[in-house]
Amino acid sequence: MSAALSYLFEFIFYFKPNIRSIINGKEAETEQFPYQVFFDVEHNGERSERSPVLRYTYGSTLTNNECKTSVLQAMSKNAVDNDFIFSPTLICLAASESNPCYGESGGPLVLNEQTEQSTIIGIASRATHPFCAPGNPVLYTRVSAYLDWIKENSYR
Repeated sequence: MSAALSYLFEFIFYFKPNIRSIINGKEAETEQFPYQVFFDVEHNGERSERSPVLRYTYGSTLTNNECKTSVLQAMSKNAVDNDFIFSPTLICLAASESNPCYGESGGPLVLNEQTEQSTIIGIASRATHPFCAPGNPVLYTRVSAYLDWIKENSYR
C-alpha cells in the first residue's frame, strides 16, 4: 500500500462544484458509509467508456477480518491466486454494485460529515480479480495510518 504527497508552489483558492477542499483522514468505524469516487464505468466485469463526469458509489467499511474473508471468497470464486497482505494500514470497502477500475488507484474514499465537509479516509489501492467487477471488495490505503507521516512531511 502506498501514500504520497504533492508540493504546490502556490496555493490557489479555486473551488468549483467538482473541486473542493477535504479534511485529512481519520479512523473510519465499521457501520459508516463512505463513498468512493471514480471515472470508469464497469458493466458485468467489462470495462466500458470512461465517464466524462465524476461518478461515485456508497459502500460500507469492513473490519480486517471481514475483509480477509471477503477477499479470499472473491479470489476462490474467480480461481485467482493473489498475494493480498492484510494489515492495519488497509481499509476495506464491502462489495458494491460499482467499483473503481483500471488506472484509478489513488482515488479517494470519502466520508461526508454532518457539517457538509468531506473527510478522506482512504486512497484506492487494490481490487480483487476480476478487477472492477461489482460484488468484489476494494482495498484502500488507510489515511489515518499515515497522518503522522503526512504532518511531518507537510509545510516544508
